[in-house]
Amino acid sequence: MKGKNTKHQTTATLLALIPGFGHFYNGQFWQGGAILIVMAAYGFLTAETIFSGVQGGGLAGLFTLGTVPGQDHSLFFLVEGLLALVLVAVGIAVYLFSIFNARKNGRLRDEGKPLYSLREQYKSVMNRGFPYLIMAPGLVVMTLAVVFPTVTNIMISLTNYNVNHMPPKKLFGWVGLQNYIDMFTMDSWMNALLHTLSWTVIWTVCATLLTIVLGILVAVIVNQKEIRCKRFWRTIIILPWAVPAFISILMFAVFFNDSFGAMNQQVIPFFDKLLPFLKLSALPWKTQVGFTRLALILIQGWLGFPYIFVMVTGVLQSIPSELYEAAQIDGASRYQQFRRITLPWVLAATAPVLITQFTFNFSNFNVIYLFNSGGPVIAGQLTGGTDLLVSWVYKITTESVTREFGMGAAITVFISLIVMVIALTQYIRTDAFKGGNER
Repeated sequence: MKGKNTKHQTTATLLALIPGFGHFYNGQFWQGGAILIVMAAYGFLTAETIFSGVQGGGLAGLFTLGTVPGQDHSLFFLVEGLLALVLVAVGIAVYLFSIFNARKNGRLRDEGKPLYSLREQYKSVMNRGFPYLIMAPGLVVMTLAVVFPTVTNIMISLTNYNVNHMPPKKLFGWVGLQNYIDMFTMDSWMNALLHTLSWTVIWTVCATLLTIVLGILVAVIVNQKEIRCKRFWRTIIILPWAVPAFISILMFAVFFNDSFGAMNQQVIPFFDKLLPFLKLSALPWKTQVGFTRLALILIQGWLGFPYIFVMVTGVLQSIPSELYEAAQIDGASRYQQFRRITLPWVLAATAPVLITQFTFNFSNFNVIYLFNSGGPVIAGQLTGGTDLLVSWVYKITTESVTREFGMGAAITVFISLIVMVIALTQYIRTDAFKGGNER
């Protein structure tokens, strides 16, 4: 009876410890031969990478990070060690799968059930596993392009990689969580972190909300029936989006220049003549932190709102006109129609995209660095007045004299955790992860 006789299951499992032999025992010679050849070829092709590497020491190099200064390169040892670890993990996964498959077939024999033929197994894979086969190339690319660099960054954050330990002249080594401890305990690092993190949060909220509010309001206004030449206005409005942001930011950097920028030379004097009671004068847009931050938020609003405008315009076209007609019959004002119909409809359709705007601005390096290089400088701080966490990491790893790669990697991990928590929380609170039947 089922569950009592386990002779074939046990024997097949034990023999499967030698790749392919469990399938041979079950009479599946093609499958067993394929497993044996694949495992042997995989071991032969990856053995050198796993045990010796190219420039590093393979798997062992992941633990030593080099032993001979001037000859070994710790970074190569780390990367090749991680690669060797991945290859070992893949090999173990395939090996365990062959064992479980042989065990499963042995159990079928104990139960008196026929085993799947090679053709039946092929059909089963194509029917049930086809989605996974289609996803496999993308999964491999994602692993190489995203997961592997991320894990490498995490590993570097656990080392003392800096200018004093710069391979190959000097090797770096493992320090565990010391970088994370210093980040939150050493006054210099902690003060810079709190200063930069607070401005990053303020920047993210203000710049993103300005972008979203402008995009939605302009889209709603242009979509009104009374507005003529809608195509013309839509074309004009998306022009800032058509111009490369790199060029726009550099133009704004000149526009807000304290000495010769158009803002201080033309715009402010014009409004001073138009409204003399305001007593406007030239402002230190790039030398005082408060004005630089204001300029950056305004610039990002200008750069980002056309994208929101285009997206919301498309959503507005999908709102049934019957809803507005029924609201007008009930005596609803335009503000009430916007609040009760337009805004909920727009937010429900665009919530995931709007969330990505927050995560994008949280690490928006271009506008911060190109406008004023994260300045102005603040005396006694390791960071500039408008540096975000991401631009601060760039400075301490490429422009700082000490080149704190280990600390920069630790801060990057900290940034990633914040972004992931915020994004996942907001996605879960919206309906982004729910199927259509659950809505």
